[in-house]
Amino acid sequence: MTRIREEEDTKKITLRQPEATAAVRHQCMNPLKVAKFFQALHGVIKDCNPAEVWNMDETGLQLDVNPKKIVAGKGSRCLHMHGSGNREMITCIACVNAAGNFIPPHLIPKGKTLKALQSFRTEDAPTGTNWSVSDSGWTKQAIAKLWFTDTIKNIGPQRPQVLLVDGHDSHNFVELLELAIANSIHIVELPAHTSDWLQPCDRTIFKPMKDYYNSSAQAMMSNFPGVVTNKSNFTGLFATAWEKAVTKANIQAGFKASGIVPYNPAVIPQEAYLPNYLYSVAAMLENPALMDHSATPTADPAAASTADDHNYHCGNQLQPVEMGHEMMSAEIADDASFVEHAPDGTDLEVSENLTVCYDAADVPQPEATFTAEVIDIADYAASFGKPNFLSPVLPTDVLSMMESAMDSQQLHCFLYCYERGFDLRDDSMFTAWKSLKMASASLATVSCSVVPTTSSSCSSAPGTISSSPGNEAICE
Repeated sequence: MTRIREEEDTKKITLRQPEATAAVRHQCMNPLKVAKFFQALHGVIKDCNPAEVWNMDETGLQLDVNPKKIVAGKGSRCLHMHGSGNREMITCIACVNAAGNFIPPHLIPKGKTLKALQSFRTEDAPTGTNWSVSDSGWTKQAIAKLWFTDTIKNIGPQRPQVLLVDGHDSHNFVELLELAIANSIHIVELPAHTSDWLQPCDRTIFKPMKDYYNSSAQAMMSNFPGVVTNKSNFTGLFATAWEKAVTKANIQAGFKASGIVPYNPAVIPQEAYLPNYLYSVAAMLENPALMDHSATPTADPAAASTADDHNYHCGNQLQPVEMGHEMMSAEIADDASFVEHAPDGTDLEVSENLTVCYDAADVPQPEATFTAEVIDIADYAASFGKPNFLSPVLPTDVLSMMESAMDSQQLHCFLYCYERGFDLRDDSMFTAWKSLKMASASLATVSCSVVPTTSSSCSSAPGTISSSPGNEAICE
């Protein structure tokens, strides 16, 4: 009886080869990030047909091939297969939609001029294939814009349509975004390093295509001894692989496996995510309030006071501080840290939750007194319906502090949308920043007094560009 049970147990396990995956991909499969992505995605595609939801991605194919298994006699020690040894990479841009349709591929070999294409039999490539060259053989912004311009002609007249891309810099630049906005195409960027789970092309298209390419190349070299893969026969091998891999069934399976169409975030297995998270993606999507709760940063222990001879005041601890210059305390919900300087030169250390902290022992002690006060940025910005510039805190100062806490990409996105009159939907941080920006512009023409001091000062801000309401944009 025991022996039977042992045999049954051994059938439940097996020895398998794991797939090597970069550590950063495991770290970026964060349930909170993925839940926010699916929440934003659902708002964009809920009114779209499957034929209006597209995914674009690129992959590389080497001229040299990876040998596949062959039939050989038992005990054979020397199994060789000749190859070209040419590891030159040729990039293929693919674009498919959830209805199972595709756009002809765009191939990018390495080269500086179009003369590099003379080595390829371009007539053997799949019908409608476009060609470009780059000095590295990879996608660049100019090529991506050229591809996008041609794609607009092939996706039909229906508008709006949705295009899912990864975070590569060739997909995320101003000229491409302007072209997408002008043609009513919503570009949705996948969370960083999650394409192996969330990108349809990576799920069911590219691996079969590479397998078919290697199989076709190996069959050619077996049937014609002495022939190796090169630029001349690459296009014929690629055409065979493209025809077999890029099928309606594979394309639709990719969108389904990614949880995009049909919309089903639960299809991503739980083992794909980082462990030890309090809430699952499904739970956060059912109750969006959990996303805000999960995003709240924990207190930084290093910011707490541990010394007996210093008196630190942070966060919501309101203490009277005697000083002759203005000092403020503000909280901004974001992850960053920096050091700000008070007017008297005192360093203001902003901890992880962006709470201004000061050392009361280091503050000079003039006769005038001022009480530090905690100010919520969103509430402060919302008070500018009719600005009151007698406040001890200038909007220009809060705006400067808020912008210094942003990374350059986020600030560039805010400025881009602000100058062109676009409104970031459901982005409370952009709303607060925009209110401060408008208040600072108004302040440029108003004389103001901040606190009773021996001299008065007036802040100025650059002029703003008028915006037209009703426009929307999506930025990461």
